[in-house]
Amino acid sequence: MDRCPNCKEKNISLGTKIMAGPTRTILCTKCGALLTVPWYSMLLTVIMIGLIVWFSKALTIDMYMLSSMIVIVAYVFIKYKLVPLKIRKKH
Repeated sequence: MDRCPNCKEKNISLGTKIMAGPTRTILCTKCGALLTVPWYSMLLTVIMIGLIVWFSKALTIDMYMLSSMIVIVAYVFIKYKLVPLKIRKKH
């Protein structure tokens, strides 16, 4: 669980945070704040997709599947632990 930057409650699940993006907001279930992640988090997604595509061209199918799973697990870990949530300002 991750903390909401607004109410400081630890109630944002892994799945919910992974689904957040710079243009896709998530909702805090405690305070109702709209939360998002910084734009630079898109770079992480682009790198992950690029690595998976590169692995598909460079490796055998078994090594491709293994390396893709490693990249996806690393992506989830990095996004959950290192990409901060921030309160989305209303436009």
